[in-house]
Amino acid sequence: MNCFARDDHERADLLTWIAAALWLGPLPVETAIARCEEIHAAARGHLVSEAIVLRPLGALYGLAGDLSRARSCFATSASIAAELGLGLTSG
Repeated sequence: MNCFARDDHERADLLTWIAAALWLGPLPVETAIARCEEIHAAARGHLVSEAIVLRPLGALYGLAGDLSRARSCFATSASIAAELGLGLTSG
């Protein structure tokens, strides 16, 4: 594996942790959603990271009262996870 591939993987992994921190952190939900959407866009093409980032994003949409978008995020995350054979759980 070359160093660029490793760097891309590490960057994608860090983005998922930032997204989780946004869900749990002190920012207003609208600000956290905007930042999480940016992270989701940056993770495009790294399917594992996309699946993981969509979970806190869905939770944030739920907190904002946008249940349709929340469900969509969770459904897309579950679909990607199933496609990749990942066992992401809700709890």
